[in-house]
Amino acid sequence: MTSTNPSAEVKSSIIGPEGLPARIAELELDGKTERELRDHPEERGEILLDAAAVLQSDGELSRALAVFQYLIEEAVDREDAQYATVGKIDVLLEQGNEAAADAELQDLWSHGPMEGPAVLLGELLEGNGRLEEALTWFDFACRVHLHGSVKHLGDVDLAYVPELVGRARVRGALGRAADEFDVLVGTNRENGPSD
Repeated sequence: MTSTNPSAEVKSSIIGPEGLPARIAELELDGKTERELRDHPEERGEILLDAAAVLQSDGELSRALAVFQYLIEEAVDREDAQYATVGKIDVLLEQGNEAAADAELQDLWSHGPMEGPAVLLGELLEGNGRLEEALTWFDFACRVHLHGSVKHLGDVDLAYVPELVGRARVRGALGRAADEFDVLVGTNRENGPSD
C-alpha cells in the first residue's frame, strides 16, 4: 500500500515540475508573488486575488484584468472564480466600460452567485451609485435570513452579517420603509458593540 501526500499532489497539479504554469508566468507577477505561488499552491486563488488588487490600486488595470481573467478561467475553487469576477467588474467600471461590466454581472447572476461575492457586488454597485442593483445583490445574499425570522438573529453580532447591514443601508438610501431586519441593524448600531 502506497501513501499519498495530498499537498505534493496539489502542488504538482498546479505548479508542475518546471515551475509556474506558462499562463501564470505570462502574467509577469512580482518575484514575491511567484515565490508565494510556488511555496503555497493550495492558496493560489487568494494569492492571485491579492496580486490583482495591488495591480488595480497601482493603476495597472490591464494587468489586473489579466490576473482576474486567469482566475475566472482556471480557479480551482468556484468562490475564487466568483471573487475574480467581482474584481473584473470593478476594473471594468473603473475603466468606464459599463457594457462589459453589465455582461459580467448578468453572466455571474445566471450561474448562481455565492453569498460572499454577492455581498461584494452589492457594495461595489452601491459605491458606483447603482442602488437598485446593489439592493438586488444584497437581497440575494440575505435570502436565508429573509426567509427566516429576525428572532434568530437576536444574539448575532451583525459585524459578521455584512449582507444585512449593506441591505439596510441601501434600503435607507432608496427611501424604503424599514422592515424588521432594517430595524435590527439600526438597533444594533444604536446599542453599539457589546463586550
